[in-house]
Amino acid sequence: MQYALCPNCSSTLQVSQQQLEAKNGLVRCGHCNDILDANKHQLTTTETTQALALVKEQDVITNANEPQPPVEKTKEPKEEEKKPEETPLAVNAVWEESTKKSASRIPFGVLSFFLFIGLIYQFISHYPDYFTQNTSLQPAFEQINTSFGLSIPRYQSTEDIRVLDRQLALHPTRANTLQLKLTIKNNAPVNQNYPLINLNFSTGTGKHIARITIRKEDYLDSSDIYDAFKPFSTKHLTINLSTPKQPITGFEIYFSF
Repeated sequence: MQYALCPNCSSTLQVSQQQLEAKNGLVRCGHCNDILDANKHQLTTTETTQALALVKEQDVITNANEPQPPVEKTKEPKEEEKKPEETPLAVNAVWEESTKKSASRIPFGVLSFFLFIGLIYQFISHYPDYFTQNTSLQPAFEQINTSFGLSIPRYQSTEDIRVLDRQLALHPTRANTLQLKLTIKNNAPVNQNYPLINLNFSTGTGKHIARITIRKEDYLDSSDIYDAFKPFSTKHLTINLSTPKQPITGFEIYFSF
């Protein structure tokens, strides 16, 4: 234990080594509540001995000057011995942090983040078109799907899928088979799913004689079925079709999801 002298009230304070090391030795005087630097006002061994002796002498003089009570004839019960006044201890400064570690808290930030993601997913599930048709949000949705295993729908717009080239002819080697060569492009700035391809066949008089719907599983390679139609990319397709029973002179192509 070491001692320091309060410069404000000249009290001798007991200071522990832990208090000297904490907050660069700043402590509060137990007498006058003044803040002092115990390192700068630390007493040497000789000064400490003199200060403590002076405190004891002052206590003796004070006790001697006090008026003594008259002596009574009756025997008084033995009074308890008065404990000597202890040198006040220095206390930590008001801004010092407590050495006790606070109890661990639940990571509410992480929990709130997952709850927020869940609420967004529910809202999107009820109002999918409001969000999924917004191209600026699609990159974020794809990142969420990848990170959390969700299935927020992709952007879908048949107006952004264009036909660049189409050729329909008899198959060069197969009988009763038509071969459609088709080049399509995704004009959207984000990924889309590959669409359904619908064909309407007509005669020379404009009468519709057949309609065919082709799924992506039928016109894509097995390795490409789960891929997205990349933004501003083109796809070349070759599709084999059965020849209608009636002769055809024209056809129309449109897309759907």
